[in-house]
Amino acid sequence: AWLESSKAEGEGRFAKNLVARLRKFRAASQFKKVALSLAAQLERDEDIRELQDTFITLDKDASGTLTHNEISEGLASHGAKLPKDLADILAAVDTDGSGSIDYTEFIAATLTRRQYLREEVLWASFRTFDLDGDGKISREEFEQVVAMSDKDDITKMFEEADLNGDDHIDFHELCVMMRKSASPS
Repeated sequence: AWLESSKAEGEGRFAKNLVARLRKFRAASQFKKVALSLAAQLERDEDIRELQDTFITLDKDASGTLTHNEISEGLASHGAKLPKDLADILAAVDTDGSGSIDYTEFIAATLTRRQYLREEVLWASFRTFDLDGDGKISREEFEQVVAMSDKDDITKMFEEADLNGDDHIDFHELCVMMRKSASPS
């Protein structure tokens, strides 16, 4: 749909500071990565047009996924200096472990703080987790949305955001977690 129709018009546009954005995503907590993936799916096309165009520009074979090689070549062709740890950065962006970066992974990793900290994006992300609409995210709701196989990972992610330890994540706690800058690894 938009991927094909935007191919010609978006060709060549490239997001600024792409490597820095990818590196920040790599350093983010697991919970924040999940929330950013939700935010990527909830963003309006017009708000992420530059990122969509960058994805299209990098996706040389129009497969809908980016190989590490496509990203490396694309960055180099746009004058970006390739960091020595690019393979590690891309491995962290590949959150599903498929060996390539899909559209949602790419958008999640390259959203700017201004984009993902918009009130409506935070609320939409929160409501996705708050399945019963009671204004807080229970551990059970979190487990249902995240649907990861490793219970220890789910517990760790939940506890990262449950700042007051009441076994629920409220909107304020979600916002604090999203606003927290990751320390570079």
